Amino acid sequence: MKSAGFGTTNVLVIAFTVLAFHAAVEAEEQRVVEWVRIDTHGGTDIYLDGLADALARMKALAPEMNSRAFEAAYAGRDTGSVYVMNDYPNLDYMAKTLRILKQDIEWQQALERLRATGRTIESESLLFEVTPRIRAQ
Repeated sequence: MKSAGFGTTNVLVIAFTVLAFHAAVEAEEQRVVEWVRIDTHGGTDIYLDGLADALARMKALAPEMNSRAFEAAYAGRDTGSVYVMNDYPNLDYMAKTLRILKQDIEWQQALERLRATGRTIESESLLFEVTPRIRAQ
């Protein structure tokens, strides 16, 4: 599904739905990663310039969150896509961060600059960490 927007509302709805299905897991202990695949339509450098501002604002508002961007090199039809990873300590922190971003004028301005690059969000995924704990030998 292609989207012109960041999908913050969609991510919140998905996040809360998934939380309901993960009732047995302590949300405050489970890391959450949001993966967003972006087609920059050949304007990767312009997109990354705008992304730098958006990520800086996100970090200022949510210091426990970590974001990184990757470009697909060997990915079939997705080669050249940019993947943005937003890593949250837990689902509660993610929800709080998204509420803060939605209200922040500087974030909204950075988001508008990203939209103006002509990029298309190709997919968004919400991943819960399930790495098994390493047992002492």
